[in-house]
Amino acid sequence: MMDVRRERTKPVTWLVVVVAVLLAAVAALSVVLLSGESGNPPRSFESTEAECSAVTGTSNTAELRRIVPEASFYSVKSETLVNKKSAKLLCEVRADDEVAVRLLVKETAGDREDWAKYITRTGIDWSSDRHSVDLYGGGFSDAHAAALFLPCPGRAEAMGANEGMSVTVFTPPDGSHEKDVLRLAKRAAKHASGQLGCS
Repeated sequence: MMDVRRERTKPVTWLVVVVAVLLAAVAALSVVLLSGESGNPPRSFESTEAECSAVTGTSNTAELRRIVPEASFYSVKSETLVNKKSAKLLCEVRADDEVAVRLLVKETAGDREDWAKYITRTGIDWSSDRHSVDLYGGGFSDAHAAALFLPCPGRAEAMGANEGMSVTVFTPPDGSHEKDVLRLAKRAAKHASGQLGCS
């Protein structure tokens, strides 16, 4: 009689276990879906590379969180080239394969005046209300971009007639993050000054 009861309770026990497992799976899936709907970008955005710290010398997570739009995936292109002949620092964050923000430090032709003419005519579509930025002798910024001239006398031998580096940070034209973009540009300029031996 006892054996018959045990045989009857076995299917019930298994059924309870299966139901519990299914409920746990549904709960886990709900958490994943809710976190996706809450506007939190996927974990891949949290990578150290995405912070662009190699270009600014510090974490930029807070700024990039505000600048970079939500996306299903992110990718980062990073480049650091510093030698006796040339220098270039680059960090580009893409969201769903579209450029979300780009930080670039590279040698610019001529002096500050030449750079100012170049930067206002090419590369960045400055808005009509662009204004001077009082850092490293002036620069430009607007809602989606910032550009600074970084004097680099410490690299005079390698740069020849060129007198400095161009520091640019820009996002797509429809962006509106001037304070964050300018903050990133200032960090990049300060970090590059030490890393490239400009002073």
